Amino acid sequence: MVPAIIIAFKSAEEPGRFQAVQALMQLVFLVLNMGYSIFFIGKYGATPGKMACKIKVITAEGGPVTYGRATGRFFAEMLSGIICYIGYIMVGFDEEKRALHDRICNTRVIYK
Repeated sequence: MVPAIIIAFKSAEEPGRFQAVQALMQLVFLVLNMGYSIFFIGKYGATPGKMACKIKVITAEGGPVTYGRATGRFFAEMLSGIICYIGYIMVGFDEEKRALHDRICNTRVIYK
C-alpha cells in the first residue's frame, strides 16, 4: 500500500495527467448538464425545478419548444452567464421580463 503523501507528490510531478483528468471531468459535466436541460425543456417544456415552481418555457407564439430550440437556449443561457450574469439581470429591466437567452431563442417563461 502506498502512503497518500507519496501519491500526492507523484501526481504533482505529472501535471499533464491531472489537467487531462480535469478537462475530461469538465467535459462530462457539460455533456450531462446539456443533456438534462435539453431533454426536459424539449420534452416537457420545463426542468424539474421549473415544474416545482409551476413555470414553463414556450415559444413567443405560445407553442412548445423543440429540441433544436432547447439546444440553442442551453448555449444562449451559457452566454447569459458568461457576461457577468447581465443576461439574467436584464429581466428586471425588460418590459416583457425576458432574459437574453429568451430573446435570442424567441422563448418565454410563463406560469402554468
